[in-house]
Amino acid sequence: HALLLALFFAAIVHDFRHPGMTNAFLINSNDALALTYNDRSVLENYHVSEAFKLMLNPEVNIFHTIDHKQHRELRQLVVKMVLATDMAEHFAQVTELVSTAQAPKQEQSRSHADSLMPLDRFLPILLHSADISHPFRSLPAHIEWSHRLRDEFFSQGDSERRRGLPLSPMCDREEAVGKGKFAGSQIGFMQALVQPLLEGICMHLPPLRPILAPRLEAALAHWKMQRDLEQAQDGQLGSSPS
Repeated sequence: HALLLALFFAAIVHDFRHPGMTNAFLINSNDALALTYNDRSVLENYHVSEAFKLMLNPEVNIFHTIDHKQHRELRQLVVKMVLATDMAEHFAQVTELVSTAQAPKQEQSRSHADSLMPLDRFLPILLHSADISHPFRSLPAHIEWSHRLRDEFFSQGDSERRRGLPLSPMCDREEAVGKGKFAGSQIGFMQALVQPLLEGICMHLPPLRPILAPRLEAALAHWKMQRDLEQAQDGQLGSSPS
């Protein structure tokens, strides 16, 4: 019950008071948050810190019925889970999922359930997976969230350009126009980040594969079709007589 409570609470607060900028922007701009958290998982530390500060208010403290020891354990779990949503941890998480699933049989417990990673390690990765899970939603919802994230990234890129800062990946609106570039970025995101994570998760939870894999395939098919269409249209415009 403590793990589930920690997971649900972490999911609720993992982006609490998000400023709409990435860690890279905050670090490169010497933002006060980056200075406070010493450039390490800046936003993730901020979200969980602000959430527990809010819990100091008795009117909203949902943990007022648990004792000090339980609160301490819960807080440690929530902090671990929210910090795991930092994209800087992504590839290490994928590696851990694969390596633990492929451990020699003599190192694994007898039952499938016992061969999984300890829950206090697996659930933070599961939360990170949910954080980048919009390709698994219905296709209209996925497209909507893709456009919302694009606009947020472009807004950051505009701010970086005004400040003379390095432009972060996928944040340059001038480089994302035409030739299927936005669609291509979505394909790259899913193939390089989402798909390997899904494979790792499904090595531990095989029943998820027939549910999630077709949704990811549908999202990839959409963006590939969109990319090819835009590239064809650009090619026709480029070959038109002046």
